[in-house]
Amino acid sequence: LCGCLLWRDTSPDSCRILLRKRGFQARVDRFSAGVGRFARLQDTMKLSISLLCVLVTAACTGTSALAFDKSGNALEPASSTAYPLVFQGHELAGTAIRVKKIAFVPIQVYAVGLYVDPKSLGELKAWKARSHSDLSKDSALFRALLKDNKLTKTLRLVMVRTVTGEQMGSAISEAVESRLPHNQDGECKQAFAGLKGMFSAPSLKTGTEILFRWSPGGKLGVTMDGKDAGLLSSEALAASLFDVFLGEKAVVERAALIERLPDLLAG
Repeated sequence: LCGCLLWRDTSPDSCRILLRKRGFQARVDRFSAGVGRFARLQDTMKLSISLLCVLVTAACTGTSALAFDKSGNALEPASSTAYPLVFQGHELAGTAIRVKKIAFVPIQVYAVGLYVDPKSLGELKAWKARSHSDLSKDSALFRALLKDNKLTKTLRLVMVRTVTGEQMGSAISEAVESRLPHNQDGECKQAFAGLKGMFSAPSLKTGTEILFRWSPGGKLGVTMDGKDAGLLSSEALAASLFDVFLGEKAVVERAALIERLPDLLAG
């Protein structure tokens, strides 16, 4: 009876009234429970379809799926560290998190964001109109990001855990040193020694910011918590430092650092 009534577009309330008149209260109760389950199923299906549409659209268009805070800053997903979309004239390409295992337990150490100068994005014009999925698999793109070209780029590290300056300095220095060329010139050796000496602070507290800005000509500017730490001149050092985050053996998910790059190239 209920099936016939619903097939004829009779409302659930009308069906309940008719069943009560005929003395089928138990069936009314079962019918009401069924309607409730069906309504919840419909809501779940609608939500799933909406989410699927968002994901498909993002995959096809390269649109970023980053979350944002009330101020419009992008949030690094794992630590919720806020990154402004525009920082010192540069635009955010993506964010990632550095995780290190201590006694088999994964510990978040710092968040990292990659910023690029929108005025020099012409260096990457060959990758325009490509989705993030395509770009994240393209080794040639990452090689281009690791070249000393006209594109100025900045790595913005934000500590999410307090560590000593010595610990951070050792971690960065070891990662960079393993990527330096075997035949280092005097300029590279001097620059590397300068980098190691920049982490002299007793501690780097949660929220401390470290900037590495690679400008054309192998210039690597370093800023520690808003204070200028110095300028290092070595293309090999700059490339090795950025390789830590953008190379094939990156210490973070390098694809996440270019999540917004399709949008920037399309702009």
